[in-house]
Amino acid sequence: MPRTVALVIVVLSLGAVLSSEDERKPKKVRELEKLLIAQEQALTAAEKRKDWPAIEKMLADDFLEIGGDGNLYTKQNVAEFFPDINLIDYKLSEWQFRRLGPATALVAYRADVNFTFRGQGGPSQFRVSTVWVQQPTGQWLVKFHQATPILPAPAQSTPSPPQPKSE
Repeated sequence: MPRTVALVIVVLSLGAVLSSEDERKPKKVRELEKLLIAQEQALTAAEKRKDWPAIEKMLADDFLEIGGDGNLYTKQNVAEFFPDINLIDYKLSEWQFRRLGPATALVAYRADVNFTFRGQGGPSQFRVSTVWVQQPTGQWLVKFHQATPILPAPAQSTPSPPQPKSE
């Protein structure tokens, strides 16, 4: 029972620390964080709906992506293979936000996805990072995007017992 109480206290304390860290962020930063996370969610929802015009409006002309396959893609490349992607379902979580400069921000998160590319399934878990850049008009566009597959943890091998030395 005392362990349970101690665990509850630790969890509540951690929640209070995380909450107070968020409250210490300036209001403008918190608002920007909410805006860009919402835009990131809208981008993924547009992908699921197969809405290229909506996606195209959110990507900078000089957009660059490092795909889950390790290759580099431009906005034009993405437009070319977009019809071959079928995002069936997804869950976005573990959000992180960093202001990189006055007109630049990073949004990072975990994406658990069910998708096919040209009819073939792909990795289902990614760490995703997106760099958003504010335009002179005030609009925020995606300048860079990277999706890194989360690999399964290596199997723990059981060490073999020491062998007796032969003489």
